[in-house]
Amino acid sequence: MAEPAQNTGDIRKDFINLQVYTGADGRFTLYQDEGDCYRYEEGLYATIEFSWQEAAGELTIHQRKGNYPGMPESIAFLVAGLSLNPLSIVYHGDKMIVRVE
Repeated sequence: MAEPAQNTGDIRKDFINLQVYTGADGRFTLYQDEGDCYRYEEGLYATIEFSWQEAAGELTIHQRKGNYPGMPESIAFLVAGLSLNPLSIVYHGDKMIVRVE
């Protein structure tokens, strides 16, 4: 989730409020690009895969794939959810496993 913005140029790409809905295993892929051009068609974009393991209470943020001009070196995530205590983490593009309570 991001703060409301008038256009894609106003969206912070270095901070994301990540809502985890517990109750079952899950996964999704975050897609990011410059947001104001068509260079994604040339492969200039990045993806980050996330997976939630319910039994372990673990969120895995996988290694970032790809890049694009202006891509932030790190992303601050505020991990929260209905049954989770909020947790702030900083992701630098490498795989990390976060134990969430």
